[in-house]
Amino acid sequence: DSGNEWTWVGAGNINGTGNDEIALIDRNVGNLSVYTISGNELERLYRHSNLEKAWQDGAIGQFVGGGDAELAAGRETVYDLPSLVVKQYRGGSWDPDAFGEYFDPPPEAVFMGDLTGNGDDEVVVLRLVPSNMAGRPRLFVRDNGNDEIGLGELSLDADNGYRTGVAGDIDGDGRDE
Repeated sequence: DSGNEWTWVGAGNINGTGNDEIALIDRNVGNLSVYTISGNELERLYRHSNLEKAWQDGAIGQFVGGGDAELAAGRETVYDLPSLVVKQYRGGSWDPDAFGEYFDPPPEAVFMGDLTGNGDDEVVVLRLVPSNMAGRPRLFVRDNGNDEIGLGELSLDADNGYRTGVAGDIDGDGRDE
């Protein structure tokens, strides 16, 4: 993976060893890589590279309640391959079926937060919507099916001004905003 220009970096305990793994995306070449520390070396746990289905952004959080953190990532894709995927590392391998959904247009930014305050994170997606698709939602909230939040969608402003996001409990009520 040398020579990549990483456009997103995240860290979290994905494989349950107690140490954080490092996840990286280079959207220019469509590369998604995950590394763990093994001894004094970085060991690759995952790599997927496809310029035609380029990875755009990612987030690491507790999407599936309990256990280790998961990796959520958005990518360009074709119907009906998921453009938002949540990958879970269990028992030494990746579970490709933790969560997936197709978006048109695809996700531009992905972040996670515990919006319901129940201990697991929801995935939030922002996307750019071209003028010929006006009226389509720009922000989506997806949960793991165990929350009361359901499928949240907001149109936001028509100028595509929102490009990234972050969640946190800024008012101290136990739920991220």
